[in-house]
Amino acid sequence: MSAFQLDVSDCDDILSFVKELKIPSYLFHVQVVEQYSPPTFRKVAVNAWWISVIDMETAFREVRIRQREQRPAAYYRKTAFKPLESFMTHVKSSEFESMRKALETRRPQLYKLPNLSKSRKAT
Repeated sequence: MSAFQLDVSDCDDILSFVKELKIPSYLFHVQVVEQYSPPTFRKVAVNAWWISVIDMETAFREVRIRQREQRPAAYYRKTAFKPLESFMTHVKSSEFESMRKALETRRPQLYKLPNLSKSRKAT
């Protein structure tokens, strides 16, 4: 995975939750693989990472239409995700409280749509 991608509509859903509750919010990304054990298989989580909505704002790269889809997706730097093992340390830290206070006055911007009028003028 070169970048993490999330539908813009999913970003909007996350932000509506953040706006309503004004509490630190997180996105978890879990890598799941199929493990074959004859005669069947099961899905197993092998890795997990997390990112705060505030970190998502700074990790944002661009919005573009995914191949074979018509919906816009926001793309984020995958290096901004932190390993799951560090999540409880974060929640117990002063950073968590700082995020809570910041969300009382400001909502993060998870994506920025490209200015289509500028790109149309260029063509």
